[in-house]
Amino acid sequence: MNAGLKITENPMLVLEGLLDTFDYPAIIADKSGAVCVNEYIRRADDKETLIQTAIKACNTRNYNITFQGKKLIVSKRAINHGTDYFLIEIKQDDEIVNKLRESTKKLRLAVQQLQIN
Repeated sequence: MNAGLKITENPMLVLEGLLDTFDYPAIIADKSGAVCVNEYIRRADDKETLIQTAIKACNTRNYNITFQGKKLIVSKRAINHGTDYFLIEIKQDDEIVNKLRESTKKLRLAVQQLQIN
């Protein structure tokens, strides 16, 4: 065994470090209710409510939520198929950006139609 290799006794610290690389709130959760959160969640004023609201949104498939007056979009992805662990990401819903994206798509389609004709 490599003398410099050390297997961690606390894998939660490794997960928290990984989650801290996200530039938005993120949670790793399992079906039993255990969670690991990143720095964005740890610094939130009402972190327990934010975590519960995000998990509930994923469980009810209502991915658009409002928390402390902000519109948020919650997404959930299985970390590994066959396990009960999920990555939950919470991003701010920017309506203006979304509307601009939709307008850009429509404009591209119109330009493509003009080029075809």
